[in-house]
Amino acid sequence: MVVFGVELKGSDAIVVVVEKNNDGECMGKEYKIVSLNSTNQEDAQSFRDLFVALIDQYSPSKTVINTRQQRGEYAAGAVTFVMEGILLTLQQTNVMSIANPTLKAKLKAKSIQSNFTGYPKYAEKAYQLASVGCL
Repeated sequence: MVVFGVELKGSDAIVVVVEKNNDGECMGKEYKIVSLNSTNQEDAQSFRDLFVALIDQYSPSKTVINTRQQRGEYAAGAVTFVMEGILLTLQQTNVMSIANPTLKAKLKAKSIQSNFTGYPKYAEKAYQLASVGCL
């Protein structure tokens, strides 16, 4: 089973591809960054097309994204809102959204992997989201 973990951060969607092996372990395969430079129609369509190409390449059974914070000091911006909307409308994969408190609870309970190797630090949250999808 292949799972995408996607952290929406700024104008980037950080995508980590993991595969659940026969032993039930999630093994990281690759990571990518798909950017949305503005909220105009052409850029949004380009973002969607790039993401669909990734889906066609890996055929994930699930895509797990982080839920955007809508209020407060760390509220997400307009570009993140557009990216989330595009991802939620994709029909090629099952898309689920995970809130930060849920992710933290799973890390605390050690039900998902918190450490990873071979990835830059900025991809850690996307890896953790993908690990939730492997459960």
